Amino acid sequence: MTSTVDEDTSSQFAAPIGQGAQFGSPVKSKSNAKQGKRKKAGTAKWLSMLHLFYRFLVFAAAWRCIVVSFASVSATLALLRGSNIPSMDGGAIYYPMVMGYAGSGSLRDSPLVTMALGNTTQPRDDTIYLSATGFSTESCVLFGAQAIIMGNTFLRSVYTEIVDDTSYSLHQLTEMELIAPIVDCTYVNTGDSGAAGARLYYLTRGKANPDRVLMLVITLSNQQYSIPAQAETGPAGVATLQIFSDMRETNLTTSFLVSIGYPMEPMSFRVYNYLNQSDDGQWILRNIPASSDELPKVLYTSLREGLFLKAQSQQSNINNMVSRLPNTPTEAVAVWQFITTPVLRDTWAWVHLVHLFIGVRVLMSLLILCLSVYRNLRAGKLWIGDAFVALSSTQSLTAAVVLFSMYMNEFWTLQEFCYNSAYTSLGLPSRATYDNIMRADLLTLFLGACGIIGSLFRERIDPLLVMICFEIGYGARMQIINGIPKVLLQVQIAGFFIFIQNVVPRLEGQELISPMLTQGEHAMDTKNVPLIFACLVPIFLMLVVIIGYVILRKIYRHFYPEELHIQRNTTGTARSENEDAFLAQKRVLTLFEIATGAELENRFGLVCDYETCIFIKGMKFASADGIYSNGFVIANKKYLVSADDVWTIIAMKILRKRFTNVWRSEYFLVREKANYDLVSILIITLSNQQYSIPAQAEAGPAGVATLQIFSDMRETNLTTYFLVSIGYPMEPMSLRTYTYLDQSKDGQWILRNIPASSGELPKVLHTSLREGVYLRDPSQQSNINNMLWRLPTKPVEAISEWHFICTPVLRDTCAWVHLNHVFIGARVLLNQLVLCVATYRNFRAGKLWIGDAFVALSSSQLVNAVAVLISWYVDEFWSLYEYCYNAGYTLLDLPPRMTYEDIMRADLLTLFLGAGGIIGSISRERIRPFLVVVCFHISYGVRMKIMGKIPILRTEVQKAGRNIYLQNVFPRLEGQDAVSPMLTRGEHPFEEKHVGFVVACLVPTFFTLMVIINYVIIRKIRRRLHPEKVRVQRNTTGTARSESEESLVTRKRVFTLFELATGAELENRFSLACDYETCIFIKGMKFASVDGIYSNGFVIANKKYLVSANDFWTILAMKMLRKRFTNVYVYEVNGSTVQPTARLVYPHTLTLTDMVNLNVSILS
Repeated sequence: MTSTVDEDTSSQFAAPIGQGAQFGSPVKSKSNAKQGKRKKAGTAKWLSMLHLFYRFLVFAAAWRCIVVSFASVSATLALLRGSNIPSMDGGAIYYPMVMGYAGSGSLRDSPLVTMALGNTTQPRDDTIYLSATGFSTESCVLFGAQAIIMGNTFLRSVYTEIVDDTSYSLHQLTEMELIAPIVDCTYVNTGDSGAAGARLYYLTRGKANPDRVLMLVITLSNQQYSIPAQAETGPAGVATLQIFSDMRETNLTTSFLVSIGYPMEPMSFRVYNYLNQSDDGQWILRNIPASSDELPKVLYTSLREGLFLKAQSQQSNINNMVSRLPNTPTEAVAVWQFITTPVLRDTWAWVHLVHLFIGVRVLMSLLILCLSVYRNLRAGKLWIGDAFVALSSTQSLTAAVVLFSMYMNEFWTLQEFCYNSAYTSLGLPSRATYDNIMRADLLTLFLGACGIIGSLFRERIDPLLVMICFEIGYGARMQIINGIPKVLLQVQIAGFFIFIQNVVPRLEGQELISPMLTQGEHAMDTKNVPLIFACLVPIFLMLVVIIGYVILRKIYRHFYPEELHIQRNTTGTARSENEDAFLAQKRVLTLFEIATGAELENRFGLVCDYETCIFIKGMKFASADGIYSNGFVIANKKYLVSADDVWTIIAMKILRKRFTNVWRSEYFLVREKANYDLVSILIITLSNQQYSIPAQAEAGPAGVATLQIFSDMRETNLTTYFLVSIGYPMEPMSLRTYTYLDQSKDGQWILRNIPASSGELPKVLHTSLREGVYLRDPSQQSNINNMLWRLPTKPVEAISEWHFICTPVLRDTCAWVHLNHVFIGARVLLNQLVLCVATYRNFRAGKLWIGDAFVALSSSQLVNAVAVLISWYVDEFWSLYEYCYNAGYTLLDLPPRMTYEDIMRADLLTLFLGAGGIIGSISRERIRPFLVVVCFHISYGVRMKIMGKIPILRTEVQKAGRNIYLQNVFPRLEGQDAVSPMLTRGEHPFEEKHVGFVVACLVPTFFTLMVIINYVIIRKIRRRLHPEKVRVQRNTTGTARSESEESLVTRKRVFTLFELATGAELENRFSLACDYETCIFIKGMKFASVDGIYSNGFVIANKKYLVSANDFWTILAMKMLRKRFTNVYVYEVNGSTVQPTARLVYPHTLTLTDMVNLNVSILS
């Protein structure tokens, strides 16, 4: 399809469409001054180039919208997948005074000892406070809890508790004695919010060698811990400890100490070993028991802060913070650095996928524009249309959709965005958010707001200006907030209260245990509307620029009215001598406007400025920009096509199918009694439907009619009147007028009557033309179509078509039985993963081997088939009957019924595989799974053609389908002919089970089982003529025939150790399985082959254990949970020998290395 907007080369505007579609013949422009002519031509050329450059910038701005939309979609998918966000720098606290006094060598020779301690190492009973003015034994200027935490008493109590509690493991602590605690006064944290952690310095000396001075650096923070194995969570005091005597030491060792329950409970530290750091940024520690009464446990811990809505697993923004472990004394003394790992959850993030549709729509529009530009360029014309056409026509709708998505998401993403701004304004580390989501949301709202401004002021607003204003407002929002004191104060107040809510309130009497506090995540109870408003002000403040732009346009147009573009020929333009006449003619609509309904002059909102029309020889023509800006292009100079319909037309061309049905309605030609020359058409569309009045629990048949009246085919906004005759056609027609209220979700009109007298009460009525079947009750198991017709808005639509809208309503309260396919699919998928690992390991070892991927199905095809049959029985075969009814309707060339075909496809595939397995078991043959699956898909895909070709099947199916269809028509009542010749249609209960009909529908699907049977017969004949030979492997590089094959055939009947241990029978595995070599002989000994082992469901883990593939994931779960919740057995392997006795698996039996090193090799 060639899409263009033809353009005149001199004026840079497309050849217009107008009355007569005439074009001026080329003539020379008359001018008295040649110099003036050249000057005007040069000016026009530069203006044309500037116009093209501007349109190119608009194209780039539209592309920016696409990038923003797709970036939002990418972020949404990452959020839904729960992707891990990389850890980031969480800030640092510096201690310059301690670092300066610690020196750069031995602590004994440092200023801390020689100056602050007077060059003595004698223990003291006070604390040394270091500041910029020197050192002192007097406390720093501290406030609140910090005054107690940094006090001499508390500092010494922490040291004493740690030494007493951890000496069972940290023996070094018992070999030293405290000289004095050290405090750096440079860092003074005011308020209780800083009391959740502290960096503590202790100067000690060796008991055996007093001149050996050491420093203990204890970093203590109150965190949130969890012990998954015990489902235990709570607060804990977590400390890291480093000990050193010289600032030049390297590879500093860090010890981990945990006091569970602190600060709500007294300190009771235990030593822990560091295992790892989890994906969500928590330390994983294992305790070192202090006595035999303590059990080892794995603990997860981090300092958590953030907020959540309702539940942490649904909508939350939480930071897990831990300290960066120092490697040198300098790092341990000088800085306390944090590592933050954001954990974001939003189970409702899918609502943001609305930007996928926005982005795709704009992208499709740009592709159409690019094609039009290319075609014009090939024709020697340089033209670029408005790239914002797709957004211009729907900006209000998309803004409303985004607002609705925010509402569905309970404004969670918006609040995250605002909280991040509040943290930034306070100088706190910014919170991690998916910024692209909010950028796309706010951009859509900003575009919508600009479109509304343009519509209200009846102005065209430049999209490029709008994009620039948004990017400035969004990018500089924090600078704008900081520049407006009242807004900044509001944001900071809200941010401060959000931050302090992370502090867990003290319990009664907690201050007697510890002055420290605990920090953790908190629930968000209310929406902070003032904060949201304050954070959005900087972005939407740029709307002032847009309003100013609109006002300036109004002023400019007042003083400089728009001039008409009068084209006298195809090479030049000139002003009209009688402009008043042209102004009057400008108000006349072109044929383009009449045909399409577009209003060139009245298109306002977010749209590029364009020349609406031009005049040629006194005739008005729609301009090229006017055509494209209203969403139309010209296809191959033949057809005027809506740009939105181009892709639909292309799809119809490719699929060779028209998607819509056209119907015809009856209409009447009438005239007005008072004026015989006023001729009108009265169109009445009447159908007998099913109505219900919920307030009265009333339902039944009714004649429902719509009525349209018009006298001119050019009318717009055609009014439709609704008429209802309750009881018709069983009762005489008695029409009442109804008002249209809405259309229900299940596709029914909702109408309210207009009482004809005071004796009639207003009532709300639901009605539609219903047809279908149900089992017992329509609310339980039903397949019903609610049909209405599309209401015309123009006379052409009212006359030319009767367009139905069908809303399928499917109900099945027992549909949960089909969830058995979840287990079937998951089992096969997990088996495939095991096979992939084993194949990869073989490939790494230089062996190319792929096992039978159908092992999981081969071992359970009969069980799966029985499960499907049971599910059908529980569901009373409803899904099967729906499937068969659809086949009956299709053979009768009726519109197919809506069904969930995937359900029946999965059910029938499972039964087909089961049937193939039964054939294999009965015939004692291995049937290739590939052949079975191919046969099924062939028969399932052409089942309708097979039904149509076999007369007995076609007759049975069509007969049943016709009976079902005719049952939708209500039988006439006695005497109903005298009331009305019309009938009523409606849904009907399903009473009789058409067994022959079901069999006829299933036969084509299972018809290809004959191919399977013939395949088995051919295999039998071939084996009879060509018996299977025995493979004898004399070495690892070649094979040869045995000299005494009869003895080997005899020995082949002897079981291998693999068979004896596992119970597998290599020779007797039949049904649905790939053909495989069961065994091989090496030096006269029988070995189970690689395919024989895997086809019986076993793999070898790290050359140590023979493991059932079905047990692999159970073992892996046991390792992850560190708990044995079921009995699983493996067989130890030594070389090519498998042990005859099984071994019970515990969580520690197989290592993760064993689990990932899966392989298969021959076994004796």
